[in-house]
Amino acid sequence: MLDLSLPTGLRDLLPDHSAHLAELSGRLQQVFASFGYRRLFLPTLERLDVVERGLSAAALADVMKFVEPGSGEVVAIRPDITPQIARLYAARPDALPSPARLCYDGPVLRAREARAGRPREVYQAGVELLGVGGARYDAEALVVLAKALARVGLGEAVIEVGHARFGAAAIEAAGLPKKALAEAWDALARKDEGVLTALAVRGRGAASAREALPRLAGLYGDGALQRARAFARLVPGCGPALAEVEAALKLARRKGLGEVAVVLKHGLRNALVPVITMMGLQFGFLLGGSIVVEKVFNWPGMGRLLVDAVDMHDYPVIQAEVLLFSLEFILINLAVDVLYGAINPVIRYE
Repeated sequence: MLDLSLPTGLRDLLPDHSAHLAELSGRLQQVFASFGYRRLFLPTLERLDVVERGLSAAALADVMKFVEPGSGEVVAIRPDITPQIARLYAARPDALPSPARLCYDGPVLRAREARAGRPREVYQAGVELLGVGGARYDAEALVVLAKALARVGLGEAVIEVGHARFGAAAIEAAGLPKKALAEAWDALARKDEGVLTALAVRGRGAASAREALPRLAGLYGDGALQRARAFARLVPGCGPALAEVEAALKLARRKGLGEVAVVLKHGLRNALVPVITMMGLQFGFLLGGSIVVEKVFNWPGMGRLLVDAVDMHDYPVIQAEVLLFSLEFILINLAVDVLYGAINPVIRYE
């Protein structure tokens, strides 16, 4: 008797479900188009060497692959559309605008279920922004995501933001042997603190970096920001990645994005901006206060010299003192402005 059941993890979409999926797809495409993203349709099959780029060993095991009868090539049913976009951009950059704002949707297939009862074939939609980088475009991606979620009724969804170079800097600082790098990345993907602890013992890097490595597995959920700040103090090489995330978040919020649940976020640099502002103002008050303090306590100095010059109507000295105080105040304000750009990439960009 013919078995009419589907393979494990696959399902039929009946008319109502199919209509709902088509409606959601249409809403997403409207949002993507409003930001200038153009839709692509890509083939279901890809060469395995294209699909496997950037995949961990565990993710590669989930790829459905086979030998094509006609050519003998090993091909795969796409488990993700992003590698296809990268392949297209590398092969046909002349056929795409610069920067390339591309969007897509379509089914992808995994060889195994991600979790029991979850389908292996899922419908994926997304955008890719190629040819540019920096906080401005990272912020654009966040805003597009937030608008798309709101458009399909998921406005309350939590967006977690991370940075790949944060983990890379931490693993590099721990000095893990080359043979352990793949295992470390796999453990990080699974948030396996135990494996990271065992790998840290084999590291040859700084003791603080090796001690901090297992904490990478816990940089998510409530309190992740505070834990990330503490981590960055132990591993300074993670600072640039945190700064980039912070810059993107600030720009995204300026464009209307609400609060974001941040996996990796650097609060120190952002907090230093008002502190440096107040320090610059305090220097100005100190310059003025030095005149009073030196006169009251009879201390020799520039302030007392200015008061004595006023009493004796020594105009050249008065002019020189005023010019010198003005120059000091200008230089202090210049230093504050330079520090703004060094601390906050958003201000440097603007």
